[in-house]
Amino acid sequence: MSSNTGKAFLSLIEKTIRHNPQGVSEYEILRQIEPVSDWSKQLSSDPNLLIFQKHFLLMNALYRLQEQIYLHSKEILVINPLCIQVHPRSDNEACKSVDSDSSNAKLKEYYLDFSHFESASAQSVDELLAQFWMKFQNTEKKDSALLQLELTSNASEREIKDQYKKLAHQHHPDKGGDAERFVQIQEAWEILKT
Repeated sequence: MSSNTGKAFLSLIEKTIRHNPQGVSEYEILRQIEPVSDWSKQLSSDPNLLIFQKHFLLMNALYRLQEQIYLHSKEILVINPLCIQVHPRSDNEACKSVDSDSSNAKLKEYYLDFSHFESASAQSVDELLAQFWMKFQNTEKKDSALLQLELTSNASEREIKDQYKKLAHQHHPDKGGDAERFVQIQEAWEILKT
């Protein structure tokens, strides 16, 4: 993106955000700017890579815009994919950097490093998606296993082990327990013990 195109792109995004003072999602920004701009015409034809590229360019622009707004106004741009919004900056926020949240700082660092955009390929994006879904499925399995053991997601290893022993003893078929429930407890333990 050339310097002039980049400035026009930032201006279009800021205008979209300011026309939605209640907050606007990343998806909605993309939906609103695509018909009035040709910024995405030269991106990939691969569907997954195209989505990555659009997302990356938007997030890159949002973090650059966040800096501009912070430096040139008494406002702060809050970036959350589901609600991007400009807020008045309080006196406390005037002393803080917009990077004070470490997770935000890491995201910002990633999206401002254009080498991530340039090195992305259809294959690398497919690998990222596969990793995401694998992690998501593992998280789902762990959450389900914790429910089987009647625990919450913040249970410690010790609590998990103690609860497993208690429930396994209580539901063991040799002790008059429910065999099906005992199998569920065993399966949950197998998932959580690793």
